Amino acid sequence: MSCVKHPPFNQRGRLAEADGYHQVRNVPSKYAVHAGEDVALYAMGPMAHLVRGVLEQHVVGHIIHYAACLGDGVTLRSRCLDRRP
Repeated sequence: MSCVKHPPFNQRGRLAEADGYHQVRNVPSKYAVHAGEDVALYAMGPMAHLVRGVLEQHVVGHIIHYAACLGDGVTLRSRCLDRRP
């Protein structure tokens, strides 16, 4: 999850599988963009109850993975077992 402005920063030719690859953490820009602390988050549907109150930014990604039955621990959640391919 990232808050970026366009045009996108280009890392053409660098593959995530390549030796020495480092994930881009910042986007170079002449202009300021908001840091994300003023972003509202709304949810409807399964696991929407997890989105309430004030959340740390890193928690949002975990909530999305959990609600979408993605990532580690999927087999531990019975509601995800019938959705597996």
